Amino acid sequence: MRPLLEAYSANDEGPISDVRRELATQFHLSDEELAERLPSGLARTFDNRVGWAATYLYRTGLLTRPRPAVYQTHQRGRDVLQANPEKEDLSVLAHFPEFEEFRRGPGRRRRLSFPRFGGQVMGW
Repeated sequence: MRPLLEAYSANDEGPISDVRRELATQFHLSDEELAERLPSGLARTFDNRVGWAATYLYRTGLLTRPRPAVYQTHQRGRDVLQANPEKEDLSVLAHFPEFEEFRRGPGRRRRLSFPRFGGQVMGW
């Protein structure tokens, strides 16, 4: 999640599609890796993972969403980046009551977690 939060901190505001491209470049992902699909075949794995990271950061109040598919860093996100220089992951987000509320949302029976991409957790 940190690379996503850092990207928004550097650019202030932007569409998730731009940040997704920036992250793909940063991680040196090949076309084959970017084309990888979830087992359901409904979405590309990388797009899905970035989308979930943005959702988690938004639901925790580290990102705001001024318009659909456009995010920006909230001051809370900048504070978390500064306080946690090595990583932002589920253990950091778990300190926020909004995140726990989101995880326990109505009808949820299992805890959310970040799936792995290509055998590794990509900087989460």
